[in-house]
Amino acid sequence: MEDKETINILIAQLLSKDDEILRLRNLLDDLQREQQSGNMQILSKLDRALEELKSMRHDNKALSNRLSRTLEAKSAAEEKIQELSSALEALENTRADELYEIARQKRQLYGRKSEKKSSLSATKQKDLKEDKDDFDGSAPSAPVEDLEQKAAESASSEAAPRPESPSCRKDYGKQSTGAENVVVHYCDESDIPSGARKIGIREWIQYSIQHQVVKHVFKLVRLVDTQGNISNYYQPTDKNDTRRPFENVLEGYPVDFELMARILVDKYQYGLSLERVVDRLKDAGARFNTSTVLAWIKRHMKELCKLEEPFRQLLLTPGSMLFSDETTEQVRVYNQQKGKYEYRKQYIWGIKNPDRKIAYYLYDNGSRSMKVAQKFFAGFRGSVTTDGYNVYKMFEREDSSITRYGCMAHVRRKFVDALQTDHRSADIINLISNLYWVEADCRINLLSEDERRMERQKRAIPILAEIWQMIKPVFDQTRGDTANLFLKAVRYAVNEWEAVSHYVQNGKAEFDNNTAERMMKPICMGRKNYLFCGSELGAKNASMLYSIIETCKMNGLRPVKYIAEILTKLTAGETNYMSLLPINNNKEY
Repeated sequence: MEDKETINILIAQLLSKDDEILRLRNLLDDLQREQQSGNMQILSKLDRALEELKSMRHDNKALSNRLSRTLEAKSAAEEKIQELSSALEALENTRADELYEIARQKRQLYGRKSEKKSSLSATKQKDLKEDKDDFDGSAPSAPVEDLEQKAAESASSEAAPRPESPSCRKDYGKQSTGAENVVVHYCDESDIPSGARKIGIREWIQYSIQHQVVKHVFKLVRLVDTQGNISNYYQPTDKNDTRRPFENVLEGYPVDFELMARILVDKYQYGLSLERVVDRLKDAGARFNTSTVLAWIKRHMKELCKLEEPFRQLLLTPGSMLFSDETTEQVRVYNQQKGKYEYRKQYIWGIKNPDRKIAYYLYDNGSRSMKVAQKFFAGFRGSVTTDGYNVYKMFEREDSSITRYGCMAHVRRKFVDALQTDHRSADIINLISNLYWVEADCRINLLSEDERRMERQKRAIPILAEIWQMIKPVFDQTRGDTANLFLKAVRYAVNEWEAVSHYVQNGKAEFDNNTAERMMKPICMGRKNYLFCGSELGAKNASMLYSIIETCKMNGLRPVKYIAEILTKLTAGETNYMSLLPINNNKEY
């Protein structure tokens, strides 16, 4: 009985367990279903997230591509902006240069052309004395106290007396008026009115000029001798008549040398065109064609050009100190490519030797290349003062026999041009003006070469050092940059510094090239008047005439008289051309 109850209890427990198992199984199934449903939701969410991720990745790629394109467009835009900025800056610089060029041309036409320090200041009011005392190389007017002090020092000094300074303009002053030809008209005292008596002589001076061309007609007698030979015979009826036919003329050219000399001087010294020369002859009572006068010039220049080589030999005397420059001239030349004549800008060199008192103009096919300079200066030993033209750099080689000195006036001119745009130029111009004061003092005190060298080393070297300290840092910081005029001026000064500062070691040297610059004035005057040379032969003849006329001026000769006398001697068979140069005839004319 107990076992049965036990079994029943066990069966009941088993049944309850089965129910529990079934309940748990159902719960497990429910949990599995819920898990499956949750997993499906999770998978669905993951799928949606993956789709969203794929979509975001696609969008990111599109954004990345768009960003890349945007960056490329930005880079291109920046490059374009940089290019436009550079173009704008270039246009602004060009406009500034053009405005400056317009202002410079206006100043050249209407303003003062002086580079003196005081004339560069628009605000400073100057009187005439200050204007004269500026750094133009002229003698300054010192204060009265300084003059009295110098007079006392001069009186107490026991130094040897210095030679008098030669006057540069002897024909100016209170006694400058006069004439070479003087005609004295005496009074006939036999007809003095009755009742009057002579108490003295009074002179009344009156000047007149007889500018006329005289045509001389010689009546030659044609003779025939017993053998049938025909000849000309002439004997003047007036025994005081010294003029003879065929004298002072070239064969086939009925113009005497004095008239020919006046024609040449009118054209090349006074800058008259050939048409104006012919008009002047017409005013003097003579009518000639322009072609006729041109033929006269060509033929007589053939004689005068015999002096060209002696001019060059005297100019290049060993040990001389030369001054060289070049300028332009319009010349009619033949263009072989086009097969026609055209006018081109050609170059004429100007070289002056103050020691030998000679000026020489060189025309070598209109070129100013290094070959021309090498050919002309070959064998010369001495020194040359020039500007910064690159051809002259060949004189700075170690094997060169020529010492080159630079031109401080060109350095100053660059800073004068830059003064309108950069105030720093004013300080440098002031220092350069002090250098001119040193040179003016040397000339005023008539210092010898050694004294001049010592004075320069004492006073000029510190000024040069100060200028160098101002321009060298600017040059180093802006190397290669020449965007404005001031930097260009600094670059020019630094490149020329050794040449322009070398003069302090030589008391004979000059520190600017104004001596050669002044030589260019006749050519510039001619360029503005007769405008051009009709051929290269004409340019060569013009160079020779300029050489003769300027050399005559240096030797105090009258070009008209000198040319007439030289033509007479050349046609008479004179072959010692060196003796015909102006320096060897300064007492004859």
